[in-house]
Amino acid sequence: MAITSMKFCGVYPPFSFAQNLKKPKISVMRLYTVIQFTQFLNELSFPVGILEELYLSIPLAQRQVSSGAKVSYNNVSLEGVNLLEAEAIFIALDPGLEENLKKYKSSPLLQTLNVVRNNLVYTVGSRYLIFGNVLSANSVLDDLI
Repeated sequence: MAITSMKFCGVYPPFSFAQNLKKPKISVMRLYTVIQFTQFLNELSFPVGILEELYLSIPLAQRQVSSGAKVSYNNVSLEGVNLLEAEAIFIALDPGLEENLKKYKSSPLLQTLNVVRNNLVYTVGSRYLIFGNVLSANSVLDDLI
């Protein structure tokens, strides 16, 4: 019997248990008009809260940097892109910034990340990802599927 089909006390085990107690690490970031500046969202943010509910997580380095944060994001320069390394990256992209995304993804510093080299960078609309509410949670879930 596969571990994902086992039941404990009448309920299925959480996704993280089914994945050998390892939570997949996802970076959620926002891209701005200046490619030298971006930010990642921390555990105080709406989308990371949804990830946590799905037994996903942000990378440990991001948790350490944002420990004690009072806002839901941390600014990152291009030189600090190592903080973005994860199993996947979701980039909240404002309308009209597609060209900046191309420049950002082609940056030699960003190309040092395995997640970028493995083409596991996904864009999502910033309208519902950044300042979400209960209604926009369904859109976030659609992006994850």
